[in-house]
Formats: sequence, C-alpha cells, structure tokens
Amino acid sequence: MDGKIQKVGVEMQESALYEFTCSSGHESKIYITNPKYDILFEAGLQAISEGYYREAVFNFSASLERFYEYYMVALMLYSGNNYKDEDFQEIWKRLEKQSERQLGAFWMLYYGIFGKLPLFFDNKYLKEHGLRLYVKDNDPIYFRNIVTHQGHFPTYNQAVAYGEAINRYMYYLKTLHKKPLRQNSFTFYQSLSTAQHIMFFRIPRVAYVPGAPSRWSFPTFINDIWATHEGDYSEEYFVYKNLIDKFPLQS
Repeated sequence: MDGKIQKVGVEMQESALYEFTCSSGHESKIYITNPKYDILFEAGLQAISEGYYREAVFNFSASLERFYEYYMVALMLYSGNNYKDEDFQEIWKRLEKQSERQLGAFWMLYYGIFGKLPLFFDNKYLKEHGLRLYVKDNDPIYFRNIVTHQGHFPTYNQAVAYGEAINRYMYYLKTLHKKPLRQNSFTFYQSLSTAQHIMFFRIPRVAYVPGAPSRWSFPTFINDIWATHEGDYSEEYFVYKNLIDKFPLQS
C-alpha cells in the first residue's frame, strides 16, 4: 500500500507455478522458468554456504543428472529426426530411476549424433582442467559414491571443488556444436533453447492456469555466468569468475 517492495518467502516445489500472498493480502501467481538442473545447482551452493557439504554434493550430482536429461532432449531435436516428447518420456520412464542407464543413454546418443566420443566426467577430465577433489585417484564417480552410499562426510574444499567440476563440465557441453547438422537447420544452441521450453511445459500445472500472467527466471549462479559469457569455453573465464570466487577454498 505504501509503495514499498515486499519480500515474500516461498518453499521450493516441483510445480513451476508459485502462488503467494503478501502482507497486504494481495494474491500473486508466477511461473518460475529456471530449468531444474539450474535450481539444484543453486541449492548446492546454498548448502555450502550453510555448512551442509554432504547435501551440497547430493544437489550438485542431481543437477548433473537432470542436465543429462535436458541435454538428451536437445540432442534428439538437433538430430533432425521427428522428435515427439511423449515418445521420449515413455522411454525415459524405463530410465528415470537408474542413473547409470541414463548416463549410458547419453553417451550412446551423443556418439550416434556427432560420431565422436563424448567428454566423460571422470578423473581424466578433472586432470585436463586442473581440478582436484582431494580423494583417491581424483575420481568424481568414486567421490560421489562414497558420499552417497558410504556416508562419507566431504570437506568444504571437496564440496566446492566437486561443484566447480560439474559447473565447468555442463558449461563445456552446452557451448559445443554451434553449427547445424546437414539435415537440420537448427544450431545446437537453438536445440538447447527448445529443449528447455519443452521441459518447462512438462512440469505439473504449467499450462492453462488463469491469473498467472508472467514468467520469471530468478537469478542463479549458473544462469548468470552462462548468460553473460561470450565465446567458446575458456579457462581464463572460469579463473576469473567461478565457484571458487564465490566460496574460496580454505587453506
């Protein structure tokens, strides 16, 4: 009533439609358009800031898995085939509870479309990019498994380094293949944008809700640095503005 901006806290939820009421009694509805991997990564950063390093690793890992799903939709669109999302979802039902099957599907789909090996998220990748997890063999799969299945309590440095490794990996994949395939006028960037739109409308209660006039993408670490960076993947860029800048490694 007095023209001041009010902050209203809402809980994170599965639905993209958020409904809330301010202290003056005004009801509002808004769609959050951030992809799930983006929100999960931000939750990982929040967990680090509050000292919950196991939870940070869980969220970073889940972010990468949801990125694979999103990326596979983009791969199918980019392939030039007659993509039908209902068919993709029918196949995905057989994969959604088994992360290893999802990863295998991603590898084979990538190879089938581009005719070359994908960039594997492994100790070789970390070594090539100067990343260190402070665990046996510097292996991100081993690290994730001991945290998830063996109750390992990661250190602050391990959680930060794991998040940074996933951040770089997802960014690298997203900035590849800018030219269209011969059988498709889409660039891969256009396919990624279309995939995000498709997955947004999969979310419960996204369509046909009266009184929800706007969509909003809230600022996160990922959509800030990915949106403002121009050009190809750059080591120098991530040295300047990366996860370590936000949460410095402790000596």
